Amino acid sequence: MRITHITDCYAPRVGGIELQVQQLARRQALAGHDVHVVTTTAGGPTTDDEPLSVVRLPSLRRVVDAVRRIDPDVVHAHASVLSPLSAAAAVAAARALRPTLVTVHSLWAYLSRPYRLAAAAAGLSGLPIEWAAVSSTAARQVRHVLGSSRQVAVIPNGIDTGYWHHGSRSADSHEVVVAAVMRLAARKRPLALLAALRQARAALPPQVRLRAVILGDGPQRGLMKGYLAAHRMRDWVLMPGVGGPEQVRRLLAEADVFIAAARLESFGLAALEARCASVPIVAHAGTGIADFVRHGRDGLLVTEDGLGTALCHLTSSLDARAAMAALSRSNPPALGWPVTLAAVDDA
Repeated sequence: MRITHITDCYAPRVGGIELQVQQLARRQALAGHDVHVVTTTAGGPTTDDEPLSVVRLPSLRRVVDAVRRIDPDVVHAHASVLSPLSAAAAVAAARALRPTLVTVHSLWAYLSRPYRLAAAAAGLSGLPIEWAAVSSTAARQVRHVLGSSRQVAVIPNGIDTGYWHHGSRSADSHEVVVAAVMRLAARKRPLALLAALRQARAALPPQVRLRAVILGDGPQRGLMKGYLAAHRMRDWVLMPGVGGPEQVRRLLAEADVFIAAARLESFGLAALEARCASVPIVAHAGTGIADFVRHGRDGLLVTEDGLGTALCHLTSSLDARAAMAALSRSNPPALGWPVTLAAVDDA
């Protein structure tokens, strides 16, 4: 099958959508499909060992022309919060009666009103487009924009689950390691994360050491360093920068708790990695993380300002952490690339 992926965001940019589209396209190509990625993201030429074609173009008009030349059997557009390329290309493909799938990788709730107006103006609900989103939460929000009668499939992000598994480790009652892996941007709420860590440290007895490691980089690094200095947290909160998969894996192997502070988390890839590593998770309930974390069993899912309270509970209780880790280990998440690829094929 000839498949064309349309995406505003692609490598060499670094991010969740970029990684997922690249990995999905590669796996489809290795499975024997004729795969093309069309994007306006600038970058170097495709390497010789890349099993797919990447077409980088400067304008929407040229992208539509490129799709026409490729003549795909299926157009798969990938949408974030603002994805003008993917949106326009998907509409053009659907109007040309090409089989079209749109996967939404973000949460639309806080923009639902303008999105509903835009969707009505473009006639999206009436176009022959198959809609999907990366989690149940995201799918509900897309359905709210398009109309409650519209079917929206769930296509979870792909992950190599086996890579993150590790044997059980003996918990140390005298040190609690809290891990976070995130882009240090306002949308991920890194300052709320630091406030929750501070609250947990205050709740722990003096003999228990708390060590937090935050992997990632982004525009709020300076603000975070200022917060750490102001509250005298620099000796136990470490920010080593961006970590590759092996560094993330090593961190999760020693972590007692994983925390995700974002409220606008459509999926939570780093949280799923932690879940596969059987690390108890603290996150918000109204996010995509709720698809693979069971409250009270694999972690704690909180509402509103409960992040610090939940983190206090887990960092204070060795028994609670051990019980959640054991339950998580005995019930691995039913996700992974085979599930993702099958969901894409169905759509």
